[in-house]
Amino acid sequence: MQRGGAEWYLRKLQEPSRDDGATREHHASTYGHGYPYESFVPQFTAGSWDPNAWADLFKQAGAKYVVLTSKHHDGFCLWPSATHPGWNAADCGPKRDLVGELAAAVRSRGMKFGLYYSLLEWNHDINDQKRVLRPEVVAADVRDIVIRYRPSVLWFDGDWGRPTSFWQLLPLLAWLYNESPVRDEIVVNDRLGQGCSGAHGDFFNGRDRFLAESALAHKWECCMTIGSSWGHNRNLSKACYKQPLEVIELLAEVTARNGNLLLNVGPSCDGCIIEEERAVLTGVGEWLAHMWYPAIFDTRPWSLAPVRTRDLVLYTTPKGERAGVVVYGIALEKGAGTEDQPVVVLAQVPPPTAVRAGPCAVHFAVSGDTVSVHFTQPVDFPLVLELTYGVPQKPR
Repeated sequence: MQRGGAEWYLRKLQEPSRDDGATREHHASTYGHGYPYESFVPQFTAGSWDPNAWADLFKQAGAKYVVLTSKHHDGFCLWPSATHPGWNAADCGPKRDLVGELAAAVRSRGMKFGLYYSLLEWNHDINDQKRVLRPEVVAADVRDIVIRYRPSVLWFDGDWGRPTSFWQLLPLLAWLYNESPVRDEIVVNDRLGQGCSGAHGDFFNGRDRFLAESALAHKWECCMTIGSSWGHNRNLSKACYKQPLEVIELLAEVTARNGNLLLNVGPSCDGCIIEEERAVLTGVGEWLAHMWYPAIFDTRPWSLAPVRTRDLVLYTTPKGERAGVVVYGIALEKGAGTEDQPVVVLAQVPPPTAVRAGPCAVHFAVSGDTVSVHFTQPVDFPLVLELTYGVPQKPR
């Protein structure tokens, strides 16, 4: 079963046409015909899971917030859910409150904590015939996780094919924003029913792996996998996983377009994040720590610049008083910056008074509306150029 989408395993068993029967064939040959999905629960031990080690890794990667899947489409809950007795991590499998443990570890390291919650379920007797949850169950679950864990982010999913009114989400959102214990800080995504994607929500994330083509005025989020599957798939080859450089470039693109990057990891059943995913998180963190934090965090797009120049340079500028005085150009292209192939960045009149690239010595020359930059020593890419102006460069 060399395919992604392991988190849809149950649905592919129920509807083999979704992957030409590959999952059902794998299931039968590995576990036997008729082996029930519920029998996987005892294998889900989380025996090696250390929430503090997870939080340390996320912090090292530069994460500012962490969103945990409290319940995916198979209905299994990672908290002691009263609406799902016998089908949650406190009652079976790990027999732990996984949500509570990770929430505490994440917050103790200064990061925000959020929760994903699916409105869809495939295999539970509280469903209606269309495999979606009844409104009263959604309300009970959301109120429970909000009161218990005080999430800063509530990330809905599984809303396709139904209007917002089906789940009676408007009264629930009114409670969330006006009466709940997180009313002063909670943000909610746009997966709230038909017609809501890209139109309603504190931030937009639209479809999975969405990447805006240009800077959006409304805050948005790119939700992306490191491998080809959201859930852990032990049959994936190493070629199915992104390299750190790919994710760093993606982070730069998303940031320069006014977005956030929510990077997915799919841990194994014993609670470990596999090496291929750990390597990416570590690589991103090392790049950010190498003096490049200011170009990514607490910035906004620099609207005077194009999204990219021909040398693949992306632009951000700090928020607040330094906006337009300091501009960051994130150069992606390897090999650029030599005498024969300088990095070309956009300039404004008056030209920048200084250009630097962290510890690297640079020379720059202004010609018309461009600044050409080259380095006096070999450099690693992606590289951040810091352009300083004598006066703020105002947005159009």
